[in-house]
Amino acid sequence: MRRRLPLALTLVAGLGAIACDGDGPIAPAVPRAEPAEGASTGYVTLDLVLPADLPAAEVEGVWVGPRRALLPEVLAPDRVRVLVQGSPTPGPAEVVVETAAGPRSLGPIYSYRPPLDPRFERVVAFGASLTQGVQGGVPAFDNATQGPAALVARQLGADLPLPLLVPDLFAGITPALIGPPPACAIPQVTDVVATQTADLLPRLQPEGGGTLTGRPARLDPDLAPHNLAVGGSQLRHHVHGADTLGTRVVARLVYSPDGRLLGPVDEVPLSLLVALSPTLVISTDLFDNDLAAPLILTDDLDPASATALDELAADLDLLLPTLAETGAVSFLGNMPRPSLLPATYELKARLVEAAEAAGEDPAAAAAEADDRIAAIDAHAVAANALLAERAAGFPTVHVVDVAGAVAALEATGLVVGEHTLTVHKFGGLLGLDGIHFTDAGYGFLANLFIDAINAELGTTAPRLDLAPIVAADPERADRLAAAGLGGCE
Repeated sequence: MRRRLPLALTLVAGLGAIACDGDGPIAPAVPRAEPAEGASTGYVTLDLVLPADLPAAEVEGVWVGPRRALLPEVLAPDRVRVLVQGSPTPGPAEVVVETAAGPRSLGPIYSYRPPLDPRFERVVAFGASLTQGVQGGVPAFDNATQGPAALVARQLGADLPLPLLVPDLFAGITPALIGPPPACAIPQVTDVVATQTADLLPRLQPEGGGTLTGRPARLDPDLAPHNLAVGGSQLRHHVHGADTLGTRVVARLVYSPDGRLLGPVDEVPLSLLVALSPTLVISTDLFDNDLAAPLILTDDLDPASATALDELAADLDLLLPTLAETGAVSFLGNMPRPSLLPATYELKARLVEAAEAAGEDPAAAAAEADDRIAAIDAHAVAANALLAERAAGFPTVHVVDVAGAVAALEATGLVVGEHTLTVHKFGGLLGLDGIHFTDAGYGFLANLFIDAINAELGTTAPRLDLAPIVAADPERADRLAAAGLGGCE
């Protein structure tokens, strides 16, 4: 464990001894942080100007307040850049530099601003891949910080420690993996995830052998995250714990990095959430995987693979009272119409092609696929109604109508400056995997939750400005067209 010096002593050590010459004392270089303050959310870069007797090349690690800063980068002989991880305690934060000679305090040269409202003091998120911020079919360092939970916390000025993965751990779907126009076939996400997981295992093998764990995959495996979302999770996983190989592996990367990677996971997200004593809870995809299972987990659009309503009801009857008992205000997203996902029609096209290749009537195969898609959509509508009915019994639990907001974009799209973003394939809101959102799409989703939070709590948290997000989004429609994905059906 890192040893910390008492603050009174470390202030002296950080400023250094005052040197003298024949004309009197010479003041040493005073360390400083640029900027000198930031939101409690963190996950922004911070430049540290070091004292003259502390070369940047000797910096082995940095702590800013109670958490380790990440990715230290030497910018100049006297300057280091780090990524701060936020703080649960607003106010001055002591900056401590780790060197081979031991810890060195630079003093309380950085300060965290308090959240915009006391009810934002302890934000906790849970859910599946949307809340986690997955893009291109896989979790990654960049998309975790641009996911909707992280974006909402940033606008609230709230602390939300994230289980960041080491950069380049996974390689998501890129334009090079998309088929040629006009079909522009999208790879099946389950195949991409399976391949990525197989490639991951050797990278997590300890030197000299030993047990595979999630620790090597995390930038800061000792950090207790407040975003507990696990890609691939269904409602039962939030309430009872990970019970499939895929959810167990991702759970190890998110909230249980020390256990055996492929073994059982004892921790349960709902229990972890309660232990964090939240004041505000967010879930953008409470049961989306339950309802989209026929599109993601099957190759025949089988509506029966979706979780039955009675099973959803039983788990909601465990989840919702527990959320209410925490005293937190909870905001839970419902599920947009599954057939909006480009992945739906990718699967339909494959079924029609398979029928034609087998000498069967392609028109009949298309009609059967449409009937199954309609049944999947109807099940989602019923599940959303069930969530609304059950949540109505708990004054602190609020349903965010993601389904209605996304449906409204079908006809008009979302206009941001000179760009019109749509939910259609490569239209700017849904990403290359045909399931998850782009950066712009996650910004849109975050604004839905910010609007709901402000409406219910009477707060004035600012909405995200989508213009700079769209300007930088690598999955913007015109950029994908320039990458060879123009003229896609």
